[in-house]
Amino acid sequence: MTVAILALALVLRDEAADALKQFDAAYKSKDVAARAAAVTELAKTDHEKIISKLEKLLVVDLKEVRLAAAAGLGLVRETPAHNKKEMAALTKGFVPNYAERSILLAIVEALDKFGEGVGLSVLHQHFASPDIPVAKAAVETAGEIRKRESVPVLITFLKYLETTARDASNVGPGGRTVTGGGLPGIGGAGGSAGDPDAPKRARALSPVVTKTLESLTKKSFKTTPEWEAWWKKEGDAFKVEK
Repeated sequence: MTVAILALALVLRDEAADALKQFDAAYKSKDVAARAAAVTELAKTDHEKIISKLEKLLVVDLKEVRLAAAAGLGLVRETPAHNKKEMAALTKGFVPNYAERSILLAIVEALDKFGEGVGLSVLHQHFASPDIPVAKAAVETAGEIRKRESVPVLITFLKYLETTARDASNVGPGGRTVTGGGLPGIGGAGGSAGDPDAPKRARALSPVVTKTLESLTKKSFKTTPEWEAWWKKEGDAFKVEK
């Protein structure tokens, strides 16, 4: 059995080496369509080295190449460990590609190949990015995807923005917020360290979150408590209009 496994590993290694050699030759093309096609062809070979190459390609070159890399990383492999590597690579691709909406959508679509809602869940995590442009892109992308599951997350995030902004101006001795608020995981006993950028983040992101909520729900409320009350009452039956 051990000999057979070793032999298979050697075969796969040779296949990966051949695939990478062919890719390197094809990728020298000045035609972006040809380079993207080379990425698509490379992704057909299941090997750790191929996945690592696709991860690098997800954050370099023109949009067409990155889209091909995202699609390639969305191929479900026979080896569970390879699927985990692909999911990790796709997740890491969010921030470098935040300015390209089509690539963010492609990453979400690729992640969804590993389970329903996986991509949207990862996208939601980027709402709280400390980088305002990244958070803004994540919120707007959720608005474009238009899934019901985004609504309660957006309402919660809107409340989070307001709370952390308020707590940032309510600082006690030692830079700790009197209420114990602030960013999760920061600070120790006696309250969390205040986030000095929270007011700036709230000013930049709250209007974007509200606009996205209005687009998804076709509702308009002036305060977060009103959004919360509406969702508590209507959320179970709510459906997003396409």
